[in-house]
Amino acid sequence: MRRLSSLSLVAIFLLSSLSSFYVPPVEAASARGGSKDDFSIFSIVVGNQTKSPENWVQPDGSVVDYVLQGSQFEVEIKVYRDGQPTSPAKQTDAKLEIVHPIGFVMDTYYWTTGDMAGQAKDTKLIQWSATEAHSILNTTTNELTGGIILRASVNFSQDDRNDNDV
Repeated sequence: MRRLSSLSLVAIFLLSSLSSFYVPPVEAASARGGSKDDFSIFSIVVGNQTKSPENWVQPDGSVVDYVLQGSQFEVEIKVYRDGQPTSPAKQTDAKLEIVHPIGFVMDTYYWTTGDMAGQAKDTKLIQWSATEAHSILNTTTNELTGGIILRASVNFSQDDRNDNDV
């Protein structure tokens, strides 16, 4: 009996000393950023119930939206935070860029979202005036191409998934 208790005591000491080498995986570590702090652009909507973009029917039957020069529209941008709903609320910086078809940025709007826990969305409304017209209508094929690009992005330093930030 004495030998069994001695052997049990040695086994307990051995297990307790080996357990100090155990490191929890990154997913198990809380409040360290990464995928728990994954912010992304959920949607960009131009217009509202009272004023929306015009529609153009392409030769293949698809419909594209366009706006007329000088028109003013409400642009709604939704930022989404992935993760658990019980995660601590955090904010992120976001921006909307109005981009010319050849690539230069014509205008930029910056803002900081409200506090967002996991699975939350934050909405920003911006009044935008289409000061330039950059669509091209091919009168031979009746196809509308080009146009201004609305590009939104988020920047959260602890977000390690950058493939969905724009």
